[in-house]
Amino acid sequence: MHDREQIFRALLGTMDQGFCIVEVIFDELDQPVDYRFVEVNGAFERDTGLQGAVGRRMREMRPDHEESWFQTYGRIARTGVSERFESYAAALRRWYDVHAIRVGAPELHRVAIVFDDVTSRKAAETALRQSEARFRMLFDSMSEGFVIADLLRDATGQVYDLRYVEVSPSFQRLTGRTPQQVVGHTTREVFGEVEDHWVETWRQAGRGIHSRTEGYSGALGQWFQASTTPLSENRIAVLFTDISEQHRRELGLKDARTKAEAASASKSKFLAAASHDLRQPVQSLILFAQVLASRLAGHPAEPVVAKMSGALDTFTDLLDSLLDISKLDAGLVVPDVRAHPVTAILQELADAYQPRMAAKGLRLKRHLTDAWAMVDATLLRRIVSNLLDNALKYTPQGGVLLACHRVGEMVRIEVVDTGVGIPAEHLDAIFEEFVQVGEIGREHKQGMGLGLATVKRLANLLNYSLSVRSCPGHGSRFTVDIPPTAARANPEAAPAADTIARRVLVVDDDSTIVEGMKALLEAAGYEVLTASQAEEALTLLQGERAPDAVVTDFRLGGAFTGIRLIEEARRRTGRKLPGLVITGDTTVRPGAEISVLHKPVPPELLTKALADICH
Repeated sequence: MHDREQIFRALLGTMDQGFCIVEVIFDELDQPVDYRFVEVNGAFERDTGLQGAVGRRMREMRPDHEESWFQTYGRIARTGVSERFESYAAALRRWYDVHAIRVGAPELHRVAIVFDDVTSRKAAETALRQSEARFRMLFDSMSEGFVIADLLRDATGQVYDLRYVEVSPSFQRLTGRTPQQVVGHTTREVFGEVEDHWVETWRQAGRGIHSRTEGYSGALGQWFQASTTPLSENRIAVLFTDISEQHRRELGLKDARTKAEAASASKSKFLAAASHDLRQPVQSLILFAQVLASRLAGHPAEPVVAKMSGALDTFTDLLDSLLDISKLDAGLVVPDVRAHPVTAILQELADAYQPRMAAKGLRLKRHLTDAWAMVDATLLRRIVSNLLDNALKYTPQGGVLLACHRVGEMVRIEVVDTGVGIPAEHLDAIFEEFVQVGEIGREHKQGMGLGLATVKRLANLLNYSLSVRSCPGHGSRFTVDIPPTAARANPEAAPAADTIARRVLVVDDDSTIVEGMKALLEAAGYEVLTASQAEEALTLLQGERAPDAVVTDFRLGGAFTGIRLIEEARRRTGRKLPGLVITGDTTVRPGAEISVLHKPVPPELLTKALADICH
């Protein structure tokens, strides 16, 4: 008997489960009202938190212990029928898995209890149930389609299909297939053939890769966006939505954008192609206006001619700006980069703008250091002349500085004015088309707001850095930096004409242009020969009245261009005749020692250019 007691004690000490023997206490009405602890093991205190329980009553230790526990143990003590149950002990704040059995004589009312603390498991089960409930609520209410499926592989392990395990209620709305038609079946059984892009997403999931795909389903005639997530080696989850309407809208927008871009390109190409024809009559008007002004000097009609010339100048500026933008937008301007003395280009522009500045009461200062660079001289002139025009328009008093100097290997050009300035919030906008900061209504005498837009496009085309700093009321500083790759050039001696030319051959197939040019150059002191075709011009190269210089249109008809005419004239005469090409086609570039001016050309610029090449 002693040995058995020792074995019992040893078992109690090694049990991982809680154990106790209680004596149920009944009242005078034979109702269980409490119990006293007779025996407990070491795990008891750990799983209940009750210390020194042996010999003490439960109500003494936990007065708020639920009545149900007393009733259960009283029933077992009275009937002798063991019970197994799980219940929550609120007073102990724990869940227990309990196995209780009566021990000893019935009149002792003793019950042996073996129990496990299952609070953690119950909490996990509760959390799982709550999570499942939330998942199910989301699963049933979501507008997107949701699928759980098993991947099917061929003998080589390659994924080729999937079998549906579960689908959301929205699956039917998006695909027209009920869950009963889908679950347990493969995609090909339900929908027939499957596009390769969907199979590829399944294969990626089979390799553990999450993917997001947009694609077309031929079986359904719809576009879908699908997010595929691997759940295990052979199970995936797919969240998908119908984007057919969005796709149609995007296609519509893309089509509209394509048409708009095509229309814009067509407009730009039309204006670019029409450039020559538009410039021709303007050139004639300019020439005749100049001749008329000289002949009416002192006449009562002289102010009318001056107003007409002013209006013509404004029109010329607007036409130049519009056609320049169109050429650039159409991609028809191809830079002709050569070594040029940048300082000479700027000096020439300063000379041309000096009278205009003075007429407005402005001082034009120059700070020009010697600098050569690889540049397109024509395009660089257009950049700087637009900046000078801008300074002239928006500087009511004070002056303008044109500067050029080197910054390391880079050539920097600056146009600084003391004008109205530009607010900081408008500094980016000034390079957009048709923007005139500070103008309530666009004033035509101020242009169309295309000058700086042209500067920006040309700077981008030539890879120049363009910047501006400004202070309202104090003026602006525009800076053009020519990068080192374009700034490395060695000065070359400018070619010299063989003689000083006084007899000029003018060639143009437009008789109006010829008449206007002849009148202008004769007024400037030149003897003028004229021709309307290249062949006619070549016949005038011999004899005592052979020309000393050639001024020609670029388009002469047939196989001849103005540049070819000048080259042929030089070959036939054996002289390096000065040559000047005047054209409305802004894509024309100078030839070897041949200058090019683009119509419409102001009379003073034409006569200056001719004088420069003739001396």
